[in-house]
Amino acid sequence: MLGLLIYFNLRPLWRDLLAVRTTAEAFAEGNFHARSPLSKSRLFAPLPLAFNSMASSLERQMETRQALAHAVAHEIRTPIARLRFGLTMLEEEDDPEQWQRYHEGMERDIQELEQLVSASMDYTKLARGEFQLHWETVDLYDWFADLIDLVTPLKPAPLTLTLDCPHQQGRFDRKLLYIASRNLLLNAFKYANHSVHLSVQTEQYGLTICVDDDGPGIPEDDRERIFDPFLRLDRSRDRSTGGYGLGLSFVRLIAEHHGGHAEVQTSPLGGARFIITVHFPPQSAD
Repeated sequence: MLGLLIYFNLRPLWRDLLAVRTTAEAFAEGNFHARSPLSKSRLFAPLPLAFNSMASSLERQMETRQALAHAVAHEIRTPIARLRFGLTMLEEEDDPEQWQRYHEGMERDIQELEQLVSASMDYTKLARGEFQLHWETVDLYDWFADLIDLVTPLKPAPLTLTLDCPHQQGRFDRKLLYIASRNLLLNAFKYANHSVHLSVQTEQYGLTICVDDDGPGIPEDDRERIFDPFLRLDRSRDRSTGGYGLGLSFVRLIAEHHGGHAEVQTSPLGGARFIITVHFPPQSAD
């Protein structure tokens, strides 16, 4: 009787452990969709929940890395094809001017490949959180005014660029926020018709940075996936304006690393309004 009592009490526990083990083995063999059934015993109830949470997180990371790898492979094909074409033309070309033109084109393709690899590595490093933010206290107006001066030479001549920023202090990683703000401004330069406006507001928790343009805007259905890496909503753009589709992904990652978020709305100017929020750290943070 004692043996039967122990058997019937331990059997549900053994079944729960066996189910988790079976799911773990399937996951280890490459079935990343495998999930453990919920435990029937209260003693082991947290175990399958914790395993399923871990499995979902790993599956998302694997999908992100696979998508990034496939996107990089796809992006590399174009400059490699142009390099192969340029090399063939160099071998057959006798005109010095044409030879020089093909040579310069191959140099640009090599630079494009280097920039693509560098951008992909930087994106992966930031996505993994492999470095610590370097917090600095800055005067907001002076810092964003310097940013405007740095990007003004990259602005198309017909566009006007304006700034609205308070004379207050902020605390953030200068390098990362420069990348995020610059990417938003360069993105606005591509689509604005006449004007781009950068506005900064201080909140109790941190900053809200808005970049407005009077371009065509972004359809509401695309406003979330526009932050996906290597996504181009406008497939007709060439390399001189299209970039690698990582700029807005960097923006979202940088905002999230500062405890904030990034989103896009309709601008009062009629185009797109990109918004990033940055949370200030405790004063004791380095």
